[in-house]
Amino acid sequence: MMKLKREEVYDIINEERKYQDNKWGGILHDESHSLSDWLTYIRKYLTDADNGLFINDEKKILSAIRKLTALGVVVMELHGVPKRSEENDN
Repeated sequence: MMKLKREEVYDIINEERKYQDNKWGGILHDESHSLSDWLTYIRKYLTDADNGLFINDEKKILSAIRKLTALGVVVMELHGVPKRSEENDN
């Protein structure tokens, strides 16, 4: 298993976000989706990761995780997100 530094992981997520923007049209496209839509897209990639697990395909699993992580980023870009310090629970 290859380990990466956090900065390398962030670079990979940023690269995926750029890919998604180029593929789908960027902010105008992104703003047309609800939180429910974004959760549906994230579930799709969770399913892809599960399918990769079923066939023991680590590359498929990790590719799906990259994609769904980048989708989480766009959701936070559009809707904001509470900081850990602002939450009352763990």
